Amino acid sequence: YEDMGLGESATQDEDQDRLKELAGVTEKKNENLGEDDAELNLAKKKPTFDDLVQMDKDADYEMGDIVVFGMKNHPAYRFDIQGDLDGETVRVASTHGATDHSGFLNIKVDDIKANINGAAIIAVEGGGKFIFDDGNKIKAMVGWNSGDEVYPPKMADKPSGKGPDGEFASGPDDDQVRIRHLAGVDDF
Repeated sequence: YEDMGLGESATQDEDQDRLKELAGVTEKKNENLGEDDAELNLAKKKPTFDDLVQMDKDADYEMGDIVVFGMKNHPAYRFDIQGDLDGETVRVASTHGATDHSGFLNIKVDDIKANINGAAIIAVEGGGKFIFDDGNKIKAMVGWNSGDEVYPPKMADKPSGKGPDGEFASGPDDDQVRIRHLAGVDDF
């Protein structure tokens, strides 16, 4: 026992620490969270409208930052802020299916507050690139677990046209819904 450097006067904690050292076991103290851990914890947190407002303030729009958010009642879309968040409605650009810019619309702030499910600041690299192009950096996110969730889901529209009996398909499909939104007939 003494040949390991442990004496009679050593406390049990000191003995354990010395044995761990001799065995090559190291412990990482959680004295402070690393930056990566803090960012991961923020990303996992349930987003609020206040988070979106803070991201809007933190974004460096002059350098090409864009603030995007998603809503649980419109899961196939991502919206990027085009106007101020302090009114009853906010002007946004909507994107469907990662490549389909659906247009600009006004969304009620109360609807955003009730349904926001994620938000992110994206640094758009180079002039004129599409927000969701590869190579753009996600600077901050809340509510989504990975960068993949920031991007709109791939389009799953089924082609419209004639059904098996030769008649034209009836009922709205995703294209018809988007056209109604673009035409201003329906709003989000």
